[in-house]
Amino acid sequence: MKITTTTYTKALKDIRARIAKGHARLEETFRRETLATNWDIGRIITERILPDSTDAPSAQNAQVVADLVSDLGSGRTFIYRLVKFYKCYPRRPKTSLTWSHYTYLSFVEDEHTRDVFEQKAIKQGLSAKNLYRLIAKKKKKEKSATVRRLLAGRQAKQVKNFQLPVTRGELYFYKCVRRDYIPCKKNERLVDIGFKVLRRVKTPAWKSPSYALYIRSYKKDGNYTLRIARPNDSKLYTYVATVQRVIDGDNIDLNIDLGFFSWVQENVRLRGIDASELSKARGQIAKKFVQDALKNVKFVVCKLYKEGSFGRMLADVFYFPKETDAKVVAETGIFLNQQLLDEGLADVWKD
Repeated sequence: MKITTTTYTKALKDIRARIAKGHARLEETFRRETLATNWDIGRIITERILPDSTDAPSAQNAQVVADLVSDLGSGRTFIYRLVKFYKCYPRRPKTSLTWSHYTYLSFVEDEHTRDVFEQKAIKQGLSAKNLYRLIAKKKKKEKSATVRRLLAGRQAKQVKNFQLPVTRGELYFYKCVRRDYIPCKKNERLVDIGFKVLRRVKTPAWKSPSYALYIRSYKKDGNYTLRIARPNDSKLYTYVATVQRVIDGDNIDLNIDLGFFSWVQENVRLRGIDASELSKARGQIAKKFVQDALKNVKFVVCKLYKEGSFGRMLADVFYFPKETDAKVVAETGIFLNQQLLDEGLADVWKD
């Protein structure tokens, strides 16, 4: 029997359609069974193993969850998500949505809002990824609105008329030191540039042979030259830095230029003040204030002090929006530590 082209083409089309239909049925069965299985496991864990526990890590449920992770070979986060899923949906959902959809829906604490997102995902056929984007966008918007509301109507505790003692240092001001295990030539000095970093640098033909010298560094044509300066320890350890990240109201990640082609990345704590934790509204406001203050600055000037009790470097931070001259910022810039006190966004640090 001779098969015509038309007959073959039609048969091929029907075969492909059947394969696609079979795949669709397999995917639908897998989706339903995954959802049902995860809901059942969440119910068993919640009702029979952790009846009085929360759906988040805690000292109360840590050991039981650790045992489940070991015995089931599952991740700890997955166990908590199963419990969260069951608590959000005590009746098993019978929809077209997947386990991934319900994982993201379980992040929404408000039941009404969760239902709205669920129905929107069903009606619009949203993928799990697009649903997550909608939820994340709403959460970000709500958080921003809360911070703006608190900023607009805050009743922060004011720290009136308290002035932090401050000494503005001098940029590129260093002290020479002597270490027997680091020999220097006649035209060299060993310079302490901070952070326990020593640099051996060439010097002009100075008359004084003393190593107890204070120096200023000048950069010209890509090279550093040194000049002798009057002794003054209060001017030391003052640097230009760029802001990498605002951690909270009194902690900032900085990329600090030590001079002599050396940089360090360091988390510094603002000296003399104590901002509230981020779990409190006042802490959120303080962080937002620092972010807004520093978002348009190319750099800050920081004067560093010895490490605090938690092992973090203490810093006085100075800035001027849109200012390009680091010397101007060092000498007359806004003192961020004091500004947070004046705005009522931090308290005076008490040892």
